[in-house]
This record gives sequence, structure tokens and C-alpha cells, in this order.
Amino acid sequence: MTDVAKLCASVLMAYGFVFLVTFLWHLIAAPPNLASEQAATISDLGEKMQTAQQNASATADKRQRRIRFAKLMEEGATLELKMRTIQDNAGFSSFMPGLAQWIADIVTALTDSGMETESSGFLRSGEAPSISDLSRYEHVPTWKRHVMAQLMLYRDKLQEIVTRNSL
Repeated sequence: MTDVAKLCASVLMAYGFVFLVTFLWHLIAAPPNLASEQAATISDLGEKMQTAQQNASATADKRQRRIRFAKLMEEGATLELKMRTIQDNAGFSSFMPGLAQWIADIVTALTDSGMETESSGFLRSGEAPSISDLSRYEHVPTWKRHVMAQLMLYRDKLQEIVTRNSL
């Protein structure tokens, strides 16, 4: 064999050796590296998915709260209409449990929403209507002025809470 042939053979053997080492390296060392990269990617995707689910849950909860408070505000308007149409003591007596239940439902909704301070403020808002509150209902019979003024104060306070807390 000539020198050139020996040189070519040794170069080919060197390239073969490098190819073999590279092949073995990728066969043995690369899979664990790829697995760790994939595990990190999967972990990141899992965290993103969990965050997205939490955001979706929070959005759904906020929507449910808005619906709940909107219904309570509508009930307040309905109660006021009913109160305006009551003409006697029997109707008034049957009206009062509905008013008490509406107030209790609002307190429960506020407490369930983590607004305990708002809940106690709401309860106190209609306790004692002022003279000016009562004077708004001079056209109403005397026996229902106080309750009409209380209902107005409760509705106003609920509207204030809803507006302030973006419910």
C-alpha cells in the first residue's frame, strides 16, 4: 500500500471513529437530556394550563356573583312595587316575611363573596330612616312610610355596594 492509500485509510478510520463515538453519544447521552427538556416543557405547560383554569374559574365565579346580585337588585325593585300596591294591614303582614328574606339573601350573598364588612354595613343602612328619608314618602299612608323608607335605603346601599365592587 502506498503512502497515500495509508493516509486515506487512516483518515477514513478517524472519521469512522468520530462517527461511531458521536453515534454512541447520541444513543446513550442524548435521550436523558431530551427527556429532561421535555419534562421541563411539560411542567411549564402544566403550570400554564393550571393558571388558565384558575383564571377561567375566577371569571366564572365573578359572573355568577354578578348574576346573583343582579337578581337581588331586581327582587328589590319588585318588592318596592309590591309595597306600593299594598292597601291594607293583611297585605302588609304578608309582605314583611318577603322583605326579611330578601335582606337575609343579600347578607348571605355578601358574606359568601367575602364581603363581611359590606354585609354588616348593609344591615345597618336601613335600620333607622331619617326624617328626610321619611319625607320622601309623604304621599304614602303613614302606616307604611317607615318600611318604604327602609326599603329605599336598603336598595340604595345594595346599589352602592354593587357599583363600588364592580359586581
